Amino acid sequence: MIARLRIGTQRKTPRFAGPGERRALFDSGQPLRQLRVMIDAELCIEPEWSPHGLLSGFLLHEHIELYRFSNDGPPASLPRIDTEMPGEFVRGWVILGQKHPEYMMQELFWADESGESDGGISGNVGDLAKDDAENSSYSGLGPADAASKRYNDAVAAEAADSIGADIFITRREYLHSCTWSLGSGVTFLAPEEALPFVSIYLRAQGQFLIWKSRRSSATLNRGLFYWVGTRDLLPAAWRWFAACVQHSRGVNNDHVLYTGQAALQRIDRVLELRDALHLALNRPQDNDVADDALVAFDSALVFLMGAFDATARVAHYALSLGGRSHDAGWQRAGWRRRVAKESPEIGAVVADGTPGSAVLNILTKLRNTVHSAGLTPVGITTAMNHRERTMINLSSGVSSEDMVGFLASIDVLGGCESWGLELRPHGRYLADPGVLLERLLPPAIELLNELMRVTPVENLEFVTAGAIAVATPENAAQTFSEKNRQSIRWQLGF
Repeated sequence: MIARLRIGTQRKTPRFAGPGERRALFDSGQPLRQLRVMIDAELCIEPEWSPHGLLSGFLLHEHIELYRFSNDGPPASLPRIDTEMPGEFVRGWVILGQKHPEYMMQELFWADESGESDGGISGNVGDLAKDDAENSSYSGLGPADAASKRYNDAVAAEAADSIGADIFITRREYLHSCTWSLGSGVTFLAPEEALPFVSIYLRAQGQFLIWKSRRSSATLNRGLFYWVGTRDLLPAAWRWFAACVQHSRGVNNDHVLYTGQAALQRIDRVLELRDALHLALNRPQDNDVADDALVAFDSALVFLMGAFDATARVAHYALSLGGRSHDAGWQRAGWRRRVAKESPEIGAVVADGTPGSAVLNILTKLRNTVHSAGLTPVGITTAMNHRERTMINLSSGVSSEDMVGFLASIDVLGGCESWGLELRPHGRYLADPGVLLERLLPPAIELLNELMRVTPVENLEFVTAGAIAVATPENAAQTFSEKNRQSIRWQLGF
């Protein structure tokens, strides 16, 4: 899952912002501004081979402005900056200063390579958090200790907001559960949530990292990044596609090879379109951004359905069903019955009532909206009339008759709330396109992989079962090494 910024609070500023102004992080102008990150000091670790360690390395990138924070301040062993400015400064740290109760303000100091800055935390948010005893965070502590934790969490959140941080990487329970506008300009992310977000920011800057430390880094180009990600998400495709290649070489006709390759290429494009959708939804919302989001969403549906269609044609050939391969399609009940007769194992994967059937029904209903009125964008605004997010009107493209089956399939896979669906007046169903695609992609890719696994591609002419059995990532080129695939898997958030 790729996190969503609290974009309702982002100000739209000129491309070349003056002093005190900040462009929205994913402003369409290139290059993007630096990502400003505050992180709890105890979460700063040396780069190592783990999702958290990978994040630590990425945070060292020149496109990222990183600050550590602790309510107790930096360790005494760290050198302080000798400056004429009042206050305590440590490079790369945000430090709390004196409290001034008479002004309801606490001093704040921070410094990076370019210099030192000071500011303050205003208001009584710490006291409000301290009194928020109904919140369930820190339930294992006594009332006084829990109140102290909430107070410190609120102060940390306001510190992040005061320095203009885009994200605050933290495991503080209260910040991940409070329901009021605390640190309203900051998005709170746990380290495992932060890695996919930081990665998509770097990808938007043209940086496709596999590894980074203080002394070294490893990268791929954009095409290989998504291609390696595709091959990792579809491990059954190593055997499946090897059979397509072997068959085509044997019969001296590349049709099955190109069909199998198309399935993989379409998932590759879905991953790129997924990025485009999330980048659009993480910008301050307007009609142009909504158009960008809907183009990416519709296109992802078309390519995802295309991947299923390509695997259906390969299954058609492998099962020697005869007739037109054009009729092959997992969403077609008549063709599925023919498949189930020849291969009960494949039939069971997409039988009525199964999760596989539910995935296909959801995808089919959404993809088919390109043939109807389509999915229309709906802008959702805050009480202050700021456009906060873009939803899509499912009811504009999915007929009331089809909606019944669509919702039944959603129920099989977790229900409306987990899929980001909202019932509005007059029976309209709205959905968050980012959440909808994030919920659809994992089970769809899992289904695609299972269909590749159970398709008897060894039945294709000139295919040697022993030869395709060893076509595994371990025997692939270094580009597809386990570390490359693992890094990209972590970054994509699957």
